[in-house]
Amino acid sequence: CLLYFVKDSNVLALKAGDELIVKNNLKTIENFNGQNGFDYKRHMALQGFYHQGYLKKDAWLFTGKNHSTLLDRTIHASLTYMHHLFETKMEGANEIALTKALLTGDRAKLNRSLVQAYANTGVVHIMAISGLHLGLIYIFLVRLTNVIPIVRKNNIMKLLVILSGIWFFAILTGCSPSVMRAAVMFSFLSLGILKKRKVTTYNFWAAAAFILLWFKPLLLFNVGFQLSFLAVL
Repeated sequence: CLLYFVKDSNVLALKAGDELIVKNNLKTIENFNGQNGFDYKRHMALQGFYHQGYLKKDAWLFTGKNHSTLLDRTIHASLTYMHHLFETKMEGANEIALTKALLTGDRAKLNRSLVQAYANTGVVHIMAISGLHLGLIYIFLVRLTNVIPIVRKNNIMKLLVILSGIWFFAILTGCSPSVMRAAVMFSFLSLGILKKRKVTTYNFWAAAAFILLWFKPLLLFNVGFQLSFLAVL
């Protein structure tokens, strides 16, 4: 379900993984007027959301339990540190917001007029984390492992560094379909290079689609998944 909170200090203190007791008559997500044929209810259902509710200050209670994993806490700490760096080392609200969008996928602080300006020029897609970003990370990691002596001489260690970097970035930025597609393809590419085997890119493409749909079949109906795989094909 989607929950909307009245903003106060208690809400701002909540962290990912916190367990809440909620008092609310949740409503089924419905289509609203003026959607021009877009089936919002089905769109949300394919992502696993069926109900929504608006919570007042006295309608929820934090149980004191947190179910986040070590990986969740690491990702959260990394994002917090990166955002702190951006806000303390950079100037200009628009510049900071754009940097967050480009490097971490956080578009919450983007100015609407700025987004519209990028949309008008046809380059709004650069604000979304995609396979292009992961490709740049991959090139950086390959070059980095080639200049570190202890890693350069050990193919297994080189592979582990590259795969760890690729998947950490993918998880850090929210695991969008295009990023996951690129992560799987670059993982297979790295394994192929390690084993000195040349495999057609179509095999990487098909393997990435198969693996992602194996873990999450409803991705097949995700527009981002469809466009990413069709563009690469």
